[in-house]
Amino acid sequence: MAPNDYYTEQFSGFDGGRASARQIEQMGRNVQAGFDKLPGEREIKENRVNYAEATVNPVNTAYAVVLPYPIAGYVDGLFIAAKMPSANAGAATINVDGRGGKEIRDIQGVALQPNQWVANAIVGLRYTDEGTGHFILQGGGIRGGRGTEGLRGAPYRIASATAMANPGDGLIRLNNASPDQATAIAIADLDGDGADLSSYIATWDDFGEADSRGYLILRRPDSADALVFLVESVTDATGWTQLAVSHVAGTSAPSTSDTYGVQFAAIGKTGLAGYTAGLPYRFATATGAADPGQGRMRFNNAALASVDRIYIDDRDADGNDVGDWIDEWEEFDKTRLIVRGTASSPETVVFAVSGVTDRTGYREVAVRHIAGTRRPANNALVNVQPLLAGEAREIGTLTDAATIVWDLDRHPVAQVTLPAARALRIVNGVEGRSYGLWVMQGGSGNHALTLPTGAQTPPNERVDLGALSGSVDLTLNDITFLGFSKVFGKLRLLAQRGDYR
Repeated sequence: MAPNDYYTEQFSGFDGGRASARQIEQMGRNVQAGFDKLPGEREIKENRVNYAEATVNPVNTAYAVVLPYPIAGYVDGLFIAAKMPSANAGAATINVDGRGGKEIRDIQGVALQPNQWVANAIVGLRYTDEGTGHFILQGGGIRGGRGTEGLRGAPYRIASATAMANPGDGLIRLNNASPDQATAIAIADLDGDGADLSSYIATWDDFGEADSRGYLILRRPDSADALVFLVESVTDATGWTQLAVSHVAGTSAPSTSDTYGVQFAAIGKTGLAGYTAGLPYRFATATGAADPGQGRMRFNNAALASVDRIYIDDRDADGNDVGDWIDEWEEFDKTRLIVRGTASSPETVVFAVSGVTDRTGYREVAVRHIAGTRRPANNALVNVQPLLAGEAREIGTLTDAATIVWDLDRHPVAQVTLPAARALRIVNGVEGRSYGLWVMQGGSGNHALTLPTGAQTPPNERVDLGALSGSVDLTLNDITFLGFSKVFGKLRLLAQRGDYR
């Protein structure tokens, strides 16, 4: 057997026509070595003899591959298949089995353009020794140029005439040669393809609000030219439609020879104004201390800064009974009440709440004005929103003594039972905060409570306590509520009597 790439004969003959065991064993090894140089059956059937996955440098221009059966060098006609880990960034090279990088070109012998293949694509490369040698990308034709951009919208041409009349099938007219001066557009019922769009164009008047129906966009393909108009109204005519418009964008003079794509972008209708958070009521401008009527509320003074009572019906404008909820407003010492108008009457007024009284069918809310300078209009829809804040008004019990000490910081709301005549001393307190004291008779009753300063006051009347001493006349079994507030460093007294016999 003559030597070849797969077999090397080391023994040319046999001694006396006989072969030794060693010679036969060596021949077997030579044959096996020859087969080891051949691809496996599966590799041949799957045509993967010269296939491998490539690697690439960080800039996606230099690729490398190691074949399962390394080549001795680059020869004309050499073919390899490689799985590329990334799209090429442009001109690229490939180094096969460390034999040096060779440029990859297209079938025309031209350097590659970016993205000739995508990431993880398997490409075929055939080597030619023409010139300095390079690989030719197999199966990759010359990349075509960018196709013409398609038309977006209905096809129309823009006529040069500016009179508002039927522009003719497939045509549009502006009432001014300068687009930014145009205030009207005439558009034919039939577009450039002969499609009747009259019914569709008529619907443009159903969108948005008066003077703001939507946007008309005239765009020329393969060009940055675009004209945008706000459509204010739509008027149908025979064979065409007139649009009242205002210019939005685009100033280039329209080309009368090119076809434009016409698009309409509708504007949605404004939604109905809803309630903000809170209870819905109708505001009444009357100021009398009475039930304002179902679903209504009123202030006790037309001047907001002087309002100290709000009368609010137990039922809100939706008919819900919220009386018990209103009672909760006085349970916290920093409750704020926001009376907020809706979009049609947006006034907002803020009050501090100091107490709530059930008046049968409505509540009387004691308040102090904090903010807001305009009261809502009569019958305006408002939202009454309480913000419950601060500490809960827990009732503390005062210790009996000849002079009973009431610490306002410790017990903002307190109660005391009088076993005999007593004097009252008030300490601490915060500017602007309200305080309350329940005074109950003990024993046989008829015990007087001497106030720190000032005199007995009629119910619901606020007075400055001066230097005079005074007492509250407490009759048998009466429970009297004394309300105080601290204003500009002085205590103001509000005495309210309730007979609970």
